[in-house]
Amino acid sequence: MTDDFRFVYGDLSRVVLASSSPRRRELLRGIIPRFEVAAPEGAEETSKKYPARAVMDLARKKAAEVGKRVGAYDLIIACDTAVYSGGTILGKPKDAADALNTLRLLNAATHKVYSGVCLLTNDACKGFYDKTYVTFFEHSDAELERYIAEYKPFDKAGAYGVQDGFLRIKTVGSLDNVIGLPTEKLKRYLIYAD
Repeated sequence: MTDDFRFVYGDLSRVVLASSSPRRRELLRGIIPRFEVAAPEGAEETSKKYPARAVMDLARKKAAEVGKRVGAYDLIIACDTAVYSGGTILGKPKDAADALNTLRLLNAATHKVYSGVCLLTNDACKGFYDKTYVTFFEHSDAELERYIAEYKPFDKAGAYGVQDGFLRIKTVGSLDNVIGLPTEKLKRYLIYAD
């Protein structure tokens, strides 16, 4: 996304968040007080292998799909988040065993979290991504199993939610990006006008 793109919105603007994530809704509410939610339908698939391209491609697809369904709108905001470790994009775990294997891979190591955002208007489709480094402190298998049992992170890329507060981690970059929406960058492209 280039810096010359700014979306000016007001109380009468119809802004739609293309997401089923309650975490994204909460984060967007801190920027835009009023918006609608429309969850994307269909499988999240991309042929892109590099994480930044993959999340931007999926965000664009989500925005386009929702745009076809919701009727007239002023702005659709879509986002996709991926955890990247060891040259692999880690998706959402299939079950508890998959979640444990994923968390073991991330344990006592540093990985990257990428979020891609698409801003779709009637005459423009702009996208950007953000990247945050996340370091897990060392956890025992018992701690990881307890986390999975208590928090059931099956809807989260990388099998964890930083907002849960259970796992001991350190971040370099946007914490909101790890939660699921890079609000700091998003704010640069949205201007509220009465």
